[in-house]
Amino acid sequence: MATAEERLATLEAEVSSANGKLDRIETAILGNGAPGLMVRVDRLEHGRKAWLVIAAPTALAIIGVCLRAMIWGF
Repeated sequence: MATAEERLATLEAEVSSANGKLDRIETAILGNGAPGLMVRVDRLEHGRKAWLVIAAPTALAIIGVCLRAMIWGF
């Protein structure tokens, strides 16, 4: 059976390894001089909203023109 000191050393190594992994995850999420995942996802969400603001009225206008041409023969 392992002594208390050996178990403590094992736990310290595991905690150190877990801290290193958490640091890498935090860097990926928040970024380190470059945009992290949070910033990139936020940009995608804003880009999608901007696309909907532009595409929806354009699509409605095209549909309206087509319907008008079909109904009134313009």
